[in-house]
Amino acid sequence: SFHLGSSASAACLWFLWLHSVAMELSAFSSVAPEPRGISWERTVWQVRRPGGRQVLPSGGATGPGVHGTTCFLVASVFAGLVACRLRGSGARRRKSANMVRNAAVASKGATLSDGRKYHVFSNDAAVAEHICASVRKLMVSAIAEKGAFAMSIGSGTTVAPLQGLGGAKDIDFSRVHVFFGNDRTSGDSAGKCFAGAREFVEACGIPALNVHAIGAGDPEEMAAKYENHILGMPPEVVARCARNGCAALDLFLLGSGADGHTASLYPGSSQVLNPGGCLVLSAEGKGGVTASIEYISSARQVIISAGKASQANVVAIALGRADAASNTECPVGMISVAEGTGVDWLLTESSAAELLKVV
Repeated sequence: SFHLGSSASAACLWFLWLHSVAMELSAFSSVAPEPRGISWERTVWQVRRPGGRQVLPSGGATGPGVHGTTCFLVASVFAGLVACRLRGSGARRRKSANMVRNAAVASKGATLSDGRKYHVFSNDAAVAEHICASVRKLMVSAIAEKGAFAMSIGSGTTVAPLQGLGGAKDIDFSRVHVFFGNDRTSGDSAGKCFAGAREFVEACGIPALNVHAIGAGDPEEMAAKYENHILGMPPEVVARCARNGCAALDLFLLGSGADGHTASLYPGSSQVLNPGGCLVLSAEGKGGVTASIEYISSARQVIISAGKASQANVVAIALGRADAASNTECPVGMISVAEGTGVDWLLTESSAAELLKVV
């Protein structure tokens, strides 16, 4: 194997060198039609050890013109491979440079006094890249530590980046479990979030038994059934929060609406005002179920994506107000940091515009 530089001139130098070798071989073949170390059969060449036997039988001399053409073709093929390698190397360097630039933009973020963190990226693509990288790191760590990884997802732009995990060699996807933070259980939209996870699940090859759908039926009944299912999982899959004994997933991956909702926790709704100590609740007026704030806040890590310009005001309220943890008019801001739980917000420059005026 060999390593080359990134400039196009390197490819040209390699090509000229290989071409000169081909010409020398061609000239050599005109005075020695069958040299000691190399023989040709029509336009195919084979290596022959001194004193050894050719792989293919000799078919007679083909002449220096054919020999030169053969070598020129070989040189051309090598030059093409060199050029491809350079292009691939360049693409890898550009991707690495983009990641460095994104990291530099993210450094504008900070840790708030209550322990929550926010990161500001240049655009949605950078947010998506960070989601993929963060989830990958969490998966590898949890599987190495306890033999499994359990995450809760929703739908839309927070889930789409996860397709990029497909083919990752350092993740044992047979040990990955996918739960849902909310979903419709009745009506035409029943199973919306479950259906939205299909591309991610298939790209990664996660076993069907490890994808824990909420199912269809009466929301109250399905909420109780899903909670029992979660609590019945083995401890290596779903652990218990040391603070409150609540089920603790490794990750809750959430989005946020411009009205301050997350999952199906809407401002002023009964599932926010009167959760009743449950993990999974019927979502008032939505024909489905949702994770409770306590269940979400018991996870080892919570990642909240809010990158749209239309979310600038709610981001400022959720992260900029001292009473965020008790503000039932902005449920996404009520998800709090505590011992064993980290909360990271992923923003763009446009969605962070109002926040940066007050922090």
